Parts: sequence; structure tokens; C-alpha cells
Amino acid sequence: MPLDREHRDRRRQAIVEILRANPVENQKELLSRLRERGIEVTQSSVSRDLKDLGATRVEGVYDLPSWAQPPDTEFERVRGFVKTVHTAGPHQTLVTTDAGAARLVAHAIDLEKWPEAVGTLAGDDTFLIFTKEIGHQKLLLQRFKTFLEGD
Repeated sequence: MPLDREHRDRRRQAIVEILRANPVENQKELLSRLRERGIEVTQSSVSRDLKDLGATRVEGVYDLPSWAQPPDTEFERVRGFVKTVHTAGPHQTLVTTDAGAARLVAHAIDLEKWPEAVGTLAGDDTFLIFTKEIGHQKLLLQRFKTFLEGD
């Protein structure tokens, strides 16, 4: 999976560079410019990338918001797999994900060493985040809210 993520991030960075350098009128043109850079890609991937980057068509060309950049943290890379976040007790937060993604998301949180989290315990499509204090759980819930409302 890291290779897919690395390819996606490289592709998205190239899209940002292309759109910022020259006007692009359609996805076919963008596909061509990506292939000129040696990036093999499908139209559906480019469409998804444009959506995720917040690209819009303005006066017949694609435009990116100033904040559009590929994710730069492990959690940002996998946050799209998160479905719901609920408290499961005073020091436990239950997170549901797409099937098979719980370990990936929990691992990203562990890698980033979120200060609110003592640790995680993952299954297939759910995982628990343990916090030491109730205040940490509130901070954790706020962090998720901020990340997930950004979509």
C-alpha cells in the first residue's frame, strides 16, 4: 500500500505543479501532461485527484484553491477511510473505517504520536483509541472533527 500512496502523492504534486504553471482546459489535456512527466494514470484517478485537491473550473480552465497541497502527514493520507468517531467510555474512542482500513488508520495515529492518545487497538473496520484523561479524549474528538470536516 505505501507504493500506491507514494504514487498518488507524486501524481497529485505533479497535478498541482501543472495547474499552477499553465492553464489546463480538460482532463484529457491534464492526462497528457502527466504522461509527459512519466506518470501513467487513468482518467478516473485524475478526476478523483482533482476533486480531492479542491480543483474547480473557472473561465474554462482548472483552478486550485491556495490551500491545495497533497497531504503531508500519515493521518491526512488515510483520513478518508474514517467513517465515524464515538466515545466508548471515559478513556476510549471508537473509530469505524472502511473495511480493512482500521489497522492502517490506527497505525498512522501511532506513527504521529498524537499526544492525546496513549495507544490504539485495531480490528478490521474498527479501532479503539485509548486516552489517559477525559480532557485528552475531548481534544482527540476535536482533532477528528477538524480533520473530518475539512472534506
